[in-house]
Amino acid sequence: MLQIEAHADHWVVCEPDYSQAPLQWKPQVDETIWTLNHQAALHAKLPEVAVERTRGDQQFHLAPDALFADIAYLRRLPPSSARDSGWYATTSRDSTNAVLQQTQPALAGSLLEVEPEWTAVLNLPVGFVAQFDHDRLVAVFDARRNLVYP
Repeated sequence: MLQIEAHADHWVVCEPDYSQAPLQWKPQVDETIWTLNHQAALHAKLPEVAVERTRGDQQFHLAPDALFADIAYLRRLPPSSARDSGWYATTSRDSTNAVLQQTQPALAGSLLEVEPEWTAVLNLPVGFVAQFDHDRLVAVFDARRNLVYP
């Protein structure tokens, strides 16, 4: 999501600043390009996997302990609405209701401030699970739980 702003003698392409509430725009596209590059690099390694994009203004469900855990799991479930990405970050391999109910909603774009490496997987399809060791992607599993990366 980008916006073009008119300035006195030129136009500026801006990206959202998800750390601000209400949403504001910053005159750069650095984070957008960084994220797209990382997503493209992952998909180059997974050419058979369909892309299902996540917008930065969609909800991402985060377990409070996932940000500081040695191992975190990001799983994409069917979204509950157009504002929901379907992404959940937890420290558990399980996707039981008890585990998922411990999560809190945040904007997906806010991950750029706290765990930017996680944004590389946010265009994987429903059913996929990504495992991170701190900020390093170590595994991706498809909807049938087959290891597809590395």
